[in-house]
Amino acid sequence: MIIRPKKLISTVEWPSQAAVTSSLLHFPGVGVAKAGAIGRRLSTVHSRQRCASQFRRCILRRLLSRSVSIWNDTQKNAGWIQIVGAIRLFGYSLRVNRLQEIVATKSREITSARSRVKNFRTVAESRTDFRDFPSAIQRRGERLKIIAETKKASPSAGVIAEKYDPVAIAKRFEASGADAVSVLTERNYFLGSIDDLCTVREEIALPVLRKDFIVDEAQILESAATNADAILLIAAAVSPERLRSLRECATANRLSALVEVHTSDELQIAVDAGAKIIGINNRDLVTFEVDLETTEKLLPHVPPGISIVSESGIRNSEDVARMSVFPIDALLIGEALIRADALALSKILARS
Repeated sequence: MIIRPKKLISTVEWPSQAAVTSSLLHFPGVGVAKAGAIGRRLSTVHSRQRCASQFRRCILRRLLSRSVSIWNDTQKNAGWIQIVGAIRLFGYSLRVNRLQEIVATKSREITSARSRVKNFRTVAESRTDFRDFPSAIQRRGERLKIIAETKKASPSAGVIAEKYDPVAIAKRFEASGADAVSVLTERNYFLGSIDDLCTVREEIALPVLRKDFIVDEAQILESAATNADAILLIAAAVSPERLRSLRECATANRLSALVEVHTSDELQIAVDAGAKIIGINNRDLVTFEVDLETTEKLLPHVPPGISIVSESGIRNSEDVARMSVFPIDALLIGEALIRADALALSKILARS
């Protein structure tokens, strides 16, 4: 859940009094709360410090009472959902978890997938056309492998491609030398669709990774039934036990699982869950901040025999060259490739 003030409440102090002005606070899912009445009551308090202090406490109580007790029913093993994002209100900082915000919106989608599990299972079991994702991204020699990602938008970048044609983008990546393609299918924040994955895979010969926020077996069966060759699992999105269960479900349905981590603790959880391909995300999914050094810091802790993918933050051929000196197998690159002109695209995918 994200708290979105339509307008930040402001305090204007005059020489002899404090005038407190306010507008509407909007709380998604719980309606609109008017702060004006609070402001009018507080303006009768003569002490400016007392007025400001009481007003801050009132607003924070409202924010917290409507936010911290919301149960995320898609992650019963993961506990209570956290306040999402980062807001600063009267000097108070509210810490947000953007990952849990996104996962919390998946409930309806998961319910829909569960209602079609029987059909998904039948289609998945009849498939004979799986493409070898692990081999496609395994580094041989000096040349890094590239997983090129197609997506319309992201929470950090906004809309990336106004006229979004995932098939055309994927074909461009394939023609330029990509080794695999990742398709964003998340609807609410990345404006993707499972249909994007289906159409892309029909038109290219490369292995295709479904990139979404997968927290339920029904989503895995849906992935297998819609011709994905691999799926993304995010260690921070589920409990360790759930991660292992989801990875085993993927394997049972002949899907490769790219298990994404951002911290050393998550890395150990992924290893314990039996991950054979680990993606080190340079983006912190809590804050969405990016640091390429994340890969460098976690590499020494990855056991031998595991394929390593560095994700996020690769902007140009210089970043590719920087990462190529490390013992990783592949890079997952999205926004930079979508925005690149022909020359920049060829430089990045040439690994030069």
